[in-house]
Amino acid sequence: MTIGDELETLLTTRQNLITAINNKGQTVGQNDTIVSMYPKIKAIENYGPVQRLLKEIVEGTVEGINDDTCTILRSYCLQKCNQLKIARFSNLRKICQHAFDSCTRFDTLILDTTKMVYLENINAFRYTLIENSTGKIYVKDSLVDTYKTNENWHLFADKIVALSTYQDWKTLN
Repeated sequence: MTIGDELETLLTTRQNLITAINNKGQTVGQNDTIVSMYPKIKAIENYGPVQRLLKEIVEGTVEGINDDTCTILRSYCLQKCNQLKIARFSNLRKICQHAFDSCTRFDTLILDTTKMVYLENINAFRYTLIENSTGKIYVKDSLVDTYKTNENWHLFADKIVALSTYQDWKTLN
């Protein structure tokens, strides 16, 4: 994906967010930033799971993600979510650069996918426990060797383990 494609996707996502917030009865304009949208998101009655997660990401208080629909983690999308400890994805195809940058407590990534997730750049895990110490990346048992020998993933080979060994499923609820 080119930089132009990434920018187009970002603009489309921003417009979709504006439309969704406006559809929930709040007024958001083209001059609003993501940060200025936060109080309007917070004011939406009857928070659903998407609004709650967005609020937690904007505040940096999200502790865990358990997602069956996300296909791409865009650059910087979870940057500085300092409370994020665990994330599970079952439909993910790509992790872009700096996706988890500075998530200082992030130590568990579960990629419950049938195909290897493309890692755009190793800096996706910069300043995380996955990069710096005891973190783990859990993948389907049949994909462990594929990840460990991949051009970008191989740098995390000592962190990549079989999903069947993951024991603490209660933290995902």
